[in-house]
Amino acid sequence: MQNEVKAKLVAFEQGGFRGDYSVGLAETYKLLVRNLPKKDAAQEADVHNIIGASAWRYRMASDIWEVKNLLGEALGLRCNACLCCDTSVDELQAMGKAQVNIVLGNEGLAAAQYLEEKFGTPYVYAVPYGYSGTVSFLEQVGAAVGKASEPIVLMRIKMKEKGMSMLSMFAMMGGSKPRQAAVKGDYDLVQGVSTFLAQAGITVTHKMCAHSLKAITEPAADVEAYAEEGEWLQEIRELRDKLLFADDVALTQADASNMKVLISAPFMNGVVATHLPFMGEKGADFLLEQIQGYYQK
Repeated sequence: MQNEVKAKLVAFEQGGFRGDYSVGLAETYKLLVRNLPKKDAAQEADVHNIIGASAWRYRMASDIWEVKNLLGEALGLRCNACLCCDTSVDELQAMGKAQVNIVLGNEGLAAAQYLEEKFGTPYVYAVPYGYSGTVSFLEQVGAAVGKASEPIVLMRIKMKEKGMSMLSMFAMMGGSKPRQAAVKGDYDLVQGVSTFLAQAGITVTHKMCAHSLKAITEPAADVEAYAEEGEWLQEIRELRDKLLFADDVALTQADASNMKVLISAPFMNGVVATHLPFMGEKGADFLLEQIQGYYQK
């Protein structure tokens, strides 16, 4: 088959992704970085790799597009390899030339730690959800490469964050009804989006992780994981009048009184946008629009 598809084949022995796709992806990423990057790659300034960009995530291509644009505009960085969405064997073999590795998901953390041991490449594990999360992300990456972000970029994002104070006006206009949300998705998405919602004055009553927490080091106590599908389905069906960020299956089961936003896998639509992110500045813009719509509902 290798002759037919022109692919580099790497044996993977963990059948069924070890019962948890997040654990299986972590094993896959570690296997790839141990087998593909060439040891003689010379480090180049202003080059980064992205690790943990799993193709199964809803609109991950959009998030990658946003992260690349942000790092280019704010810090003058360019991407070499993106593990594992929209990349090539040649780019993976050249991962050692990066000045910094960007971890966009917990499943990529062990791979980044291995690359630091192998090549001395520092990594930043910071998933940029929300305006303050994006500013923190840029500051951490800048510190890793010894560069300051373009002031105009930081100022633009911080001005949008200040504009979120207008949401309090919508809350008062909406009366005394409590504003609450529920988020279902992978661990990093749940944590990042929930933090942004809290900053917007919305109480997150359910943080529902779509996979087990066994691969997460010190998971937050308020993030829920479920042994059986029926457990989270029951909770979803009981939600009322909430802003619900979740996958297609959960949204179809939720009561019509909720405001529903598709944000995670699995999803049923065949066409997925590549320019409408959830991460970064543009992702925060999108999330803020959903919050404003909920306040006006």
